[in-house]
Amino acid sequence: MPDSSNGSTWVYSAKLESAFRKVSDIQEFVRQYVIAPDKLPVSVEDTQWAIEEKYGFKITKELVDFEAEHIRGMMERYENGTAHVFIRQRQDNDLTVNGYWHRFIAVKELSHLAIDEKEDFNWDGSKTIEELIADHIFEGMRPAKIEIQSEVLAELVAIEILYPMEFRQADIESGRLPSDLAKDYGVPPYVIERALSQGHMKMARALWHEIGGHGLGGLGSDPAG
Repeated sequence: MPDSSNGSTWVYSAKLESAFRKVSDIQEFVRQYVIAPDKLPVSVEDTQWAIEEKYGFKITKELVDFEAEHIRGMMERYENGTAHVFIRQRQDNDLTVNGYWHRFIAVKELSHLAIDEKEDFNWDGSKTIEELIADHIFEGMRPAKIEIQSEVLAELVAIEILYPMEFRQADIESGRLPSDLAKDYGVPPYVIERALSQGHMKMARALWHEIGGHGLGGLGSDPAG
């Protein structure tokens, strides 16, 4: 089975394609059942509701005050079908960007409930974060461990949900700064920079073209454009 590189962390192509199909499923659910599905910024609450309805979870979210060098949030799922998302209160010194990080981390953690299979479940989050950092820097020429792939995929899903593909080409051509675009989509500038990078755009275009995805309800959009 061929692998795909995300930065320097490699994930199995089948998992990558499956994750993008889940994005398409969530976006299609929002398009069908939400009154204003095309509004921007994308609603975290609508995304949460779609995941609850499609995957059978009852989810709660909580901002928590803790200090950590690398952990921005985490999610716990329970046998009774509930899940709890914890988001670190302090993400950035800029209060506006801090709020954008809250949105991004919330969707990233929610994404696990859509994309993770049992083999992906992570019983030691801190260890996984440490290994993700090491793997991303030093071990990029082999597929990462399943749990680490799950973290990478959840971040990619959050990027695709909050910064829909159909807007990116126009944004590139506009020449606007990532910090300005971040305000439109309610995401940290990091997300804009990552999504518009040559590698990510090449990967996303290929995947959306492959699965026939059209982003946030934009059935007339051209994700390969």
